[in-house]
Amino acid sequence: MLGDVAVDWVVEVDQLPRRDDLVLAQSCERFAGGSAANVGVGLARLGCDVTFVGEVGDDDGGRFLLKAFEQEGVDAWDVVTLAGRETASCVVVVEDGGDHMIIVLPRDADVHRLHDPNLTRVAEAQAVHIGPTHTDAAREAARRAQENDALAFYAPGGLAQALGRDLLQPVLELTDGLFVSYNEAFALTDHSTPEGAARVLLDAGPGVVVQTLGPNGVLLATPDRLRRIPAFPAPDARDTTGAGDAFAAGFIAARLRGFDWDAAAHIGSAAAALKVRHLGARTGLPSWDEARSAAAPRLGGGTDP
Repeated sequence: MLGDVAVDWVVEVDQLPRRDDLVLAQSCERFAGGSAANVGVGLARLGCDVTFVGEVGDDDGGRFLLKAFEQEGVDAWDVVTLAGRETASCVVVVEDGGDHMIIVLPRDADVHRLHDPNLTRVAEAQAVHIGPTHTDAAREAARRAQENDALAFYAPGGLAQALGRDLLQPVLELTDGLFVSYNEAFALTDHSTPEGAARVLLDAGPGVVVQTLGPNGVLLATPDRLRRIPAFPAPDARDTTGAGDAFAAGFIAARLRGFDWDAAAHIGSAAAALKVRHLGARTGLPSWDEARSAAAPRLGGGTDP
């Protein structure tokens, strides 16, 4: 696992504020977050051995995040603590029904970038998931994964909109699986349809493109075909923050267990539906048995490969 880790301050409200609105918070709690770190914790709960590579500041937030990794059984030996730096943090505003908005708080840019990360253990991995991080580090991680016959998954997140496809191309061409939201896919391709964006992204090099479409499920694109994978119903959704991360964890765990692309997408979708019932990006991330059982109706109820 390579990428971002952050403190999430989660604020619940009746509805998201409009311009000039004043709203009252129902609650405000601190959670461990960060997209790449969320995927790592999700994989650990799904029974995978996980090592995380990232950076935190030498403050209370950094200690909080490292403790959270320890509690989840994620190996954080390669997480660097930057002296004199503030740990990344966000305010996540969640309304009734689970929709949310995220405000990234000002911080030192160095905490969000990985400078000369320790990637030696990539040679031991079956898969590498690369979250939002400096593209040089992302490319090196993907290159090492390819050299060692490991699967390389990439989720650029906000970098898709900030940098564009040309700057991400060196990573995309080394990627086995690309995870993007609809907005990220549009930013990278200027195509307004999920299918059009997926075709352009496939041409950039990934073996498969997984485009998350919120309640409309995901678009799974491989060189031979494009197909929609419907979302699992989540009528009791409380917080959709981290749903995409839960999906990615379920998807990767399923691939590592030998499931095909379609089955992996169903298991990822089940993991996301289980997660959104809970407040916080990691709360409610399922075990393998929970995700597999929830996805069983769409898998024919058969045994694992």
